[in-house]
Amino acid sequence: MPEATERAGADEAGPSIAGTDGSGAVEQAISDFFGHLDRAGHRLVERRGWTLWVGGLAIVLSLCAHAPSSALIAPLRTSWLFDVLRAQVAHPLTQLDLTPFEPAAAAAHQIAGLQHMDKLAFRLTVPLLGHVLHTGGASFLLASWIAGLFFFPMLARVAGTLFGDRTNAAYVTFAFALSESGKHIFNDEMFGDGLAWLLLLMAIRFRNAGMIFASVLLAAFTDERALAGSGAVLLYWLAVEASPAGKPTRDGWLRAAVVVAAWLAYFAVRLALGQAFGLRTGWSGLFDLDVVRRNLWFSYPWGLLQVFQGLWLWIVVAAITLYLRRRFLFGLAFGGVAGAIVAAATLVWDFTRSVGYALILLPVAWRTQALTPASTRALARSTFLVGFCFVVPYDCVFSYLYHLGRLLR
Repeated sequence: MPEATERAGADEAGPSIAGTDGSGAVEQAISDFFGHLDRAGHRLVERRGWTLWVGGLAIVLSLCAHAPSSALIAPLRTSWLFDVLRAQVAHPLTQLDLTPFEPAAAAAHQIAGLQHMDKLAFRLTVPLLGHVLHTGGASFLLASWIAGLFFFPMLARVAGTLFGDRTNAAYVTFAFALSESGKHIFNDEMFGDGLAWLLLLMAIRFRNAGMIFASVLLAAFTDERALAGSGAVLLYWLAVEASPAGKPTRDGWLRAAVVVAAWLAYFAVRLALGQAFGLRTGWSGLFDLDVVRRNLWFSYPWGLLQVFQGLWLWIVVAAITLYLRRRFLFGLAFGGVAGAIVAAATLVWDFTRSVGYALILLPVAWRTQALTPASTRALARSTFLVGFCFVVPYDCVFSYLYHLGRLLR
């Protein structure tokens, strides 16, 4: 009898609450939606080879949300940019003379592209691979595409290890695919950043000291920005290989020392190559007040936010966690790496792709945050859903319908 009375009271109270403003029904609908989403994610990650399923779906999301344009491939045989890339791949250890290309660059209003080309001398990883594989001017394009096929499954694996939850790993992998950085991997025809990012990810995916050393060194020779990004690799191993008190273990210090050794090796090899082959890096477009002014006006906060979108919240949560745990030295290093990468990006034209080299700070943040399992799931799910809010119809796969409509007119 008391149970019947309690049920009757609950039935009476329920309609009264829902009938006032409908909040109960809205909350239930949202809860049901999140439940369906979590169950779908759970079914996906319970599959055999789950990282391949998650990585493959992340690639599809990236390609659909940021559909590559046909203009990405069309200039391969005609653009002066690819003529320079072909020459660099054909002669990787030769300092190229860009003077003959200046009229074509000026005519195409691509002076910024020419300024990028005078910095290729020590970005040797892709040209050397292209030279061996005979892929010519398409080497940078292919390097990013192929790297992307490995990057997303590996990101899922790393996230799954750190979270101890495959569904959370799927959410953050999908969130990265929807971000500006996830877009760049399959829309990059001349930088090779996707390969550099894969190498940095390999430096935290594998525990072997030789693999860490080679990955950081090759990433730095793909693009110098990877040196700053590898600062997060050092922090990762100090955080992962740590005691419950937060102090790095012997293995943590060893792997951090390997990162430092890779830095020293990079500068030694670079100095030797410069002396032996006369290689040098141009300074055009660097420390230009116009560039800095443009970034300060147009890249903050929107351009910065686009790079990782909702994933930035993990970095904020990690910073708060480090402060509350009084790990001030590690927090200062964490903020220092992030600040150095963002500050360096402010000095160059390609702001968003430069900030993308901070991507290893995300695994560091996943390792150091101290949210409850329920809050971790809520944040992982939210970062994924936020990614859809940034999808621009003209940039997504539906853009092909727009171009098709124009052709049919």
